[in-house]
Amino acid sequence: MNYRTDFYPEDLTDADTAIDYNTNFGIGQTFYNKQKSVLDSVILWLDKTGAPEGNINVKVYATTGTYGTDGLPTGDALATSDNFDVTGIAGGGAATNTITFSGDNRITLEANTHYVFVFSALNTWTVLKCVEVATDSTTLAHQGNSVFQESDGGDWVADDTFDLIFYVMVDSIEEPRPSVYSGSSLSSGKTIKRKLTRPLDISKESHRWKRKQIKSR
Repeated sequence: MNYRTDFYPEDLTDADTAIDYNTNFGIGQTFYNKQKSVLDSVILWLDKTGAPEGNINVKVYATTGTYGTDGLPTGDALATSDNFDVTGIAGGGAATNTITFSGDNRITLEANTHYVFVFSALNTWTVLKCVEVATDSTTLAHQGNSVFQESDGGDWVADDTFDLIFYVMVDSIEEPRPSVYSGSSLSSGKTIKRKLTRPLDISKESHRWKRKQIKSR
């Protein structure tokens, strides 16, 4: 079953924050995964200024620091999304765009664990030709925090003064079922050694962020 493990709703959008190579290079959001599951996709509300080109990738990292205050990416990326061609962004207002993960990048997310997803600008993007992501700096109801990177190769910085609008979608992991009696053996393959005189009783499982090119909502 596919479901959202964490999200921040689009109706709380109050601005679109531009991501460009020279000023606001990277952006992301910490999130919480409640149940063990498989990473499927990240949905972002994206708009654009001008006509940016190229493919971006969303990356998922483990976190360090305090979730909701100064949570940050740590270590190497755990998963990298498929290429997402930004020319497919419609423009004219932020709208849903789904960025998928496939193959080995459909990683298992552990239960009750915090993660962070991020993406970065391409070197051809400027303030006049860039991607914008929907954000909220008014309600601030998400329990996590955003992160940003001012320049290529710079440090990621935590920011609890705005949140991204997003869904993290996952696939559930089916739990092993209990063995069920069938004929003279259990479904696990173990043969019953004695003759049964009555039915076998097997019970069931009882900001400091520079918000350039903002479009106010």
